Amino acid sequence: MFEADGSVFNKGRGRRAITLKSKNIELLRDVQILLLRFSIHSRIIENSLVIRRGNEIIKFAEHIGFASAKKKAILTKLASDARLFKRFKSQRSERIAKIIFHEKPEDVYDIEIPKAHRFIANSIISHNTAKSQVLKFISTLAPKGRYVVGKSASGAGMTATVVRDEYLKGWALEAGAMVLANKGIVCLDEIEKMDPNDRSAMHEALEQQCVTISKANIQASLQAQTSVLAAGNPKLGRFEPYQTIAQQIDLPPTLINRFDVIFVLRDMPDKFKDESIASHVLNIYQKKEGMIQIERDLFRKYVAYAKQKIKPILSDEAVKEIKDFYVKMRNMPVTADAMGNKSIPISARQLEALVRLSEAHAKLRMSKKVTKEDAKIAIDIIKFYLMQVGFDEQTKTFDIDRIAVGVSSSQRSKVILLRETITRMEERLGKFIPQEELSKELQGKMTQDEIDDALQKLKASGDIFEPRKGFVQKV
Repeated sequence: MFEADGSVFNKGRGRRAITLKSKNIELLRDVQILLLRFSIHSRIIENSLVIRRGNEIIKFAEHIGFASAKKKAILTKLASDARLFKRFKSQRSERIAKIIFHEKPEDVYDIEIPKAHRFIANSIISHNTAKSQVLKFISTLAPKGRYVVGKSASGAGMTATVVRDEYLKGWALEAGAMVLANKGIVCLDEIEKMDPNDRSAMHEALEQQCVTISKANIQASLQAQTSVLAAGNPKLGRFEPYQTIAQQIDLPPTLINRFDVIFVLRDMPDKFKDESIASHVLNIYQKKEGMIQIERDLFRKYVAYAKQKIKPILSDEAVKEIKDFYVKMRNMPVTADAMGNKSIPISARQLEALVRLSEAHAKLRMSKKVTKEDAKIAIDIIKFYLMQVGFDEQTKTFDIDRIAVGVSSSQRSKVILLRETITRMEERLGKFIPQEELSKELQGKMTQDEIDDALQKLKASGDIFEPRKGFVQKV
C-alpha cells in the first residue's frame, strides 16, 4: 500500500516525512491502527496519513520500508539522520561545561512569560502552563481547597510541625496544608521541584490519611483525609510515551504509585480539537450569549452538598463488576521472560482506586448507591491511564511495575540476566570482564542497547563498577 500510494520526503526540516494519501478517511484510520502493530504512531492530516517523528521513521524503515530504489534511498537517509540525532540527544550533557567572557558580549535575552502565555523559539516552548491556572481555579472552587507550589513548600508546611511558642513558654502544634484541608483538596503545583526530604513527608498522609507527629513533648496523630491533585513537568520538557514515569519525572516511584490516577497532558496538534478550543476561548472573549457557565458559588455549594450529604454504598452489581475486572486483569495471560518472571498488570492499590472513583461518580450524580454504570466508568478511567503510563511495549501487556518501581518486569529480568552472566563469566575469565566478551555471551538474548541500559542500572545500584574503560567488575 505504501509502495503504491505512499511517498517519502527529505526536503529540509519541514518536509521530512512519510505519507500515504487517500480520499477514504476510514481506510487511513485502518492503516493507522495497523501501524500500531509495529509501534509506529502516525497522524491523519486532511487526506494524508503522516509519519514525521524520528523514532517512527526508524521503525518504518526496519519493519516496512519501500521496494523502489528511489524511495528506499530517501528512507535510508532519513532513518540514518534520525538515528544520529537520537544518539546525539542521549549523549549530550545538560550541565554548563564552560563560561567564556567576551570583550564585546553579544546580546543576552532575559525572557519573562506572562501567566498562561507561551513563547515559541526554535521549536522549544517556554511557558507558564495552563495547568497552574487549572490548579488555582480548583483550589478556589473546592470547599477547604489549598493551593501549594512545590518550590516554596516544605515537609512541615505540607503536613504538620512543632514550634516553640514564646508567649506560652512551651511547644505548640502547627498544622500544614494537608491537615488544614482535611475533607477537602490540596492542589500541589510543580511537585517535581520539591526537596526530596520534604516530599517524603507526604507518604504517610497519602497512604494512611493521617499525619503522625512525635517531637518535643508532643505525640499526636492528625486527620488528613485530603485529596491531592498534583502537577509536574517531564525532565526534558516533553513526555516520552515509551519510557516509564519515574524516568521522566523527578519523583520516587513509591510516591507516584500512591496516586489513584495519572494523566499525561500532551499538546498534540489536532485540527478539529484546535478549532473547538479556539472557538470556545474566542467566544468567551466576545462574551457571546448562549454560552453555558456555572457560577462559582453555585458549584461550590454543589460540591459541598455532595461531600457532606451523599455517602454512596456499593451495590452488589458494582461489586461484581469491579471484582470481575480486577480478577481478570490480575490473571490475564502474559508471557514469562527467560527468568520465569511475569508482569503484574494491576495491584491492590488500583482496586482501592476503583472503589474511590466509583463512589465519586455516584456522588457526582447525587446518588446514594454506587451502580454498575458508576463502576464501569471507573474501570474505563483506570484502563485509560494504565494504557498511557503502564503499558509495556516489549511484552505488549499492562505492567504496574512501570509505575510502582519505575522499571518494568521485562527490564528487570534483563538486568538479572546480565548480572548472572557476569557472575558466570567471573569463574572463567576472572574479576575483570571485558564488555566485548559480555556482548558476545549475550548475543541473541539481548540487544546491545539493552545490554548498555542494564549495565547503567547495575552501576547506578552499586552492583558493578568500571575499573578501566571497556571492563566491568562486580563489587
